[in-house]
Amino acid sequence: MRRSIVGGLMAAGMLLGGLAITSSGPVAANGASQLCPDGTDGWSAKVNTDEPNPATVSYTAPTGKLVVEYCVKAGTTTQYKTFDPEEKSVVIDHTGVDSVSHWSVRLVDEPEQPEPVEVSPTYSVNPPNCDRPGAVTFSEGDGYDWKNNEDGTYTAVPGKGFVLPDGFEATVGPFDLEQWTGEQCSSTEPPVTTEPPVTTERPPEEEPEEPVLTINGPASGPEEGDVDSAGPLPPAQAPDPTPAPSVAAPAPASLPATGSSSWALAGSALAALLAGLGLVRFSRRPDGSSTV
Repeated sequence: MRRSIVGGLMAAGMLLGGLAITSSGPVAANGASQLCPDGTDGWSAKVNTDEPNPATVSYTAPTGKLVVEYCVKAGTTTQYKTFDPEEKSVVIDHTGVDSVSHWSVRLVDEPEQPEPVEVSPTYSVNPPNCDRPGAVTFSEGDGYDWKNNEDGTYTAVPGKGFVLPDGFEATVGPFDLEQWTGEQCSSTEPPVTTEPPVTTERPPEEEPEEPVLTINGPASGPEEGDVDSAGPLPPAQAPDPTPAPSVAAPAPASLPATGSSSWALAGSALAALLAGLGLVRFSRRPDGSSTV
């Protein structure tokens, strides 16, 4: 009695298992093997794999499309798998049989992606000193996280829909944060002074200015500063060291006497004139001829 009950349970289990496998896909009316959809109701065309059948198939949706479901056949059964949210790339695999004989995917339109938002993570370093170790403070904000790389460095990782600026240094560190000890704390720094430094350099000597020769021209000449009309001044000439020959000055001419001597000279001249006239008269003859 017990043996018949156990046998009946085993038979029921096998029957239920067969229904679970075959119910994973449509069954042909004539009892033939199950097939995946082939280009209908949003499904892609069925793709047959080459022999020997691969264990899995990798698939990437074309531009503007996403995978929402796939169908895979292995042996005589098919399996379906859905994705929520949709995926750009999937691995097609039959969980019951380690092979894929054919497959197809159901695609949907990829929603328009908004422009990514730019984020700029920041950090600050508080350096160590003799009283305490240093510390690093990382900013917090929406759109990014700081990842600890476990080697003393940290990397800023933007979230979905966010980007880092061009040229942004995402990885920073490592940082020297160990507290100062020993000679670092015993050393003294020179005092800071704001007084100007003392210099022993002599200031540069000023070159003497060349003397300017001034020539006093006539009153009708150009005015002072009128360089264009007067022309450049001639260069100054040094005096000739050769002494000039000495020239005797002429004696002053004697002037005629004036006063009483002038009257004497006038009288003498008059007498001479009269004598001349008398001589001329005497020389003429009575007949009018001259003795000369």
